Amino acid sequence: MKFTVALPDFQKLVQQVFQAVPPRSTLPVLENIHFELNENSLEAVATDQELTIISSINVEGDGNGRVLAPARKLNDIVKALGNSGSLTVDVDPSMFKLTLKTDRGEYVMFGLDPNEFPPRPDVSGGVEASFARSTIQRIAQKTTFAVSKDEYRPALTGILFKFNVDSFNAVGTDSIRLACLTLEGTEEYPLPGKEFEAIIPARTVELMKRAESDTTLRLTATHACFEMNNTTVITRIIDEKFPPYEAIIPSDNDKLIKFLPSEALGSIKRVSLFSSAISRQVQFKISGDTWTIIGSDHESGNQATETIPCEYDGDDLDISFNFRFLQEVLDHVANGSDERAVLAVSTPSKAVLIKPLVKDGGDGEEEVESKELLMLVMPSRPVNT
Repeated sequence: MKFTVALPDFQKLVQQVFQAVPPRSTLPVLENIHFELNENSLEAVATDQELTIISSINVEGDGNGRVLAPARKLNDIVKALGNSGSLTVDVDPSMFKLTLKTDRGEYVMFGLDPNEFPPRPDVSGGVEASFARSTIQRIAQKTTFAVSKDEYRPALTGILFKFNVDSFNAVGTDSIRLACLTLEGTEEYPLPGKEFEAIIPARTVELMKRAESDTTLRLTATHACFEMNNTTVITRIIDEKFPPYEAIIPSDNDKLIKFLPSEALGSIKRVSLFSSAISRQVQFKISGDTWTIIGSDHESGNQATETIPCEYDGDDLDISFNFRFLQEVLDHVANGSDERAVLAVSTPSKAVLIKPLVKDGGDGEEEVESKELLMLVMPSRPVNT
């Protein structure tokens, strides 16, 4: 088994599958990448038995074969070789010996028997749906930030992919924040037309931020499979019940504040530097077209205040938030620095909704609330810090 490949292409292949290599494993075989050469096609596979990534590239092949290569050592040397030139890999299958040759030198490492590598999950059958590249990237970008890091609440560590008859919802929540993206099928990318759902680990959905092509999703009873050009990502789904998120989305938030998220985000970042490190709280005082943002720490005496413009015609409003949670919501709600949003409130103690404002497409280009994206964040109880 021998092949020659452009170094940048091989680097990309190794780094693509390396994301599935476990940092530490009780099974040494999982710390390797499985390579298989079939004529001029080189396939690489890595897995931690929860996530499996398969990718392939074209090479100049000489003799078919398989080998397991130590993932970290291979990744390190390939990165250190730079991003130009070519690489020749010669494999001695009797010793699982890999010899890497460039115009600079020769590098020898020993792998393992490829027969020890676990078989890839069976994802045949199931239900399929296709997404445009921009859509699958948007799903990942708008939802994964809101998931929980609490391993004792596994359902909240993933993204709910919920297919309805005529729409699709992607939902991430940690019970303090919630992000929900609602999409409808198109002629080019129709929905399956049936109801089904699965909780896909956020780690896997995160990979879709870098999707390089349109993507086909296949869901079975145990696994989700994302198929893209030359790359397949397979993950075990989270076998838990997602909380009834629709029940916590309020329908009576009638106090509407229109504002520029980029402006609010900048003020919150500066003001929060003066907030208590314990409560991480910022206070909003909204009156008419004036939005005052306050950060203070009573213990040290630090305090900062900024004022930004907004549109609001309701009663004066005083509400507090954990600035870290709010920052992340505001950072993801708008698509650009000039896109406005609306903050919908009922009382200072109940969930707040934040939606982008989009043009309605009419002659007047009036702003309306987006029907696609909804963010929710829970206020915090005002404290004397």
